[in-house]
Amino acid sequence: ANTAPVAFGAIGIPIITAGALTGIDYRHIGAIVGHQTPVIAVFVPFIIVLLADGWKGLRQTWPATLVFGVVFAVAQWVSATWISVELTDIIASL
Repeated sequence: ANTAPVAFGAIGIPIITAGALTGIDYRHIGAIVGHQTPVIAVFVPFIIVLLADGWKGLRQTWPATLVFGVVFAVAQWVSATWISVELTDIIASL
């Protein structure tokens, strides 16, 4: 389940390091990453349910699974874009 948020790492260290190494503002890099990873984040809960309980479990839980994925993705996008790259995964997880 740590595929989409791992790009931000521990308090945004990978994003901040990328900014320091390239000279690009790390908030800009974080916003770009925050626009790409939510697409993946929507599908991760579906894959987890499919692996844990198969197609039958996925058919039974798809509405909740969709809500979890979309809420995490939206919170990640909003946080990475406007709030804080360092807190993106914490805010999205909450």
